[in-house]
Amino acid sequence: MVGSRLLALMIILGAAFFAGASAARDATVPAGAHASYGNTWECDRGFEREARGCAPIEIPSNAFLSSSGTSWECDRGYLKGGLGCNQVQVPANAHLSRDSYSPGWICDRGFREQSGKCARIEVPPHAYASDFAVGRGWDCDRGYTRLDGLCAAVPVPENGYLNSQGDDWKCERGFSKRGVLCAEVKIPPNAYLTDRGDAWTCARGYRVRESGCTAIVVPKNAFLDYSGNDWQCERNYFKEGPACIGMPASRQ
Repeated sequence: MVGSRLLALMIILGAAFFAGASAARDATVPAGAHASYGNTWECDRGFEREARGCAPIEIPSNAFLSSSGTSWECDRGYLKGGLGCNQVQVPANAHLSRDSYSPGWICDRGFREQSGKCARIEVPPHAYASDFAVGRGWDCDRGYTRLDGLCAAVPVPENGYLNSQGDDWKCERGFSKRGVLCAEVKIPPNAYLTDRGDAWTCARGYRVRESGCTAIVVPKNAFLDYSGNDWQCERNYFKEGPACIGMPASRQ
């Protein structure tokens, strides 16, 4: 019974101690702030540290409190300058950018920045203004390719087609490039087109010999290798010319 009363008394005293400590901490938290970890405090959202306390953040015209709540940002169309927000002066043929730094605008498609203004990009025939104003600022239409600063038509031969970019050509499957033409791939017996479709390879059990495919003669104690176009000896045999010779027992 005495032990139980002593334990209860200790719990009560402990609670009183922590309550007093908490009250002491609360008493040191200034206005516009809240208690934080380690017996410290932080300014509330919309306040900033000033001397030993927290002062409301002064938000200038055309600005708003940042997402962190510890500073301010300018409205769209304005940039920070000194203690306020200055309106972005957008030149002709330009529009506001999403950047928070100068100049705050970018030229429209088909124009590029020159000395604080937007100059029109000269686009040649069979071309269009690209998304990026750097470099040329234009790209050729599909079916045309750049040549001497202009766009020239891509000469697609018979049995050919435009590539995915549209600025060159490829041969159809079963044909291969021969200069400016597409030549048919002549497939010999016991061969087939490769995955690319512009050449042939021998079937399994055959190997290339001159312009055709010849059958592979697999000797005794041998088998076709993984490629199917050659052979190798079985275990405990080694290759010697066109045959597989048994390995001496001392080396097995």
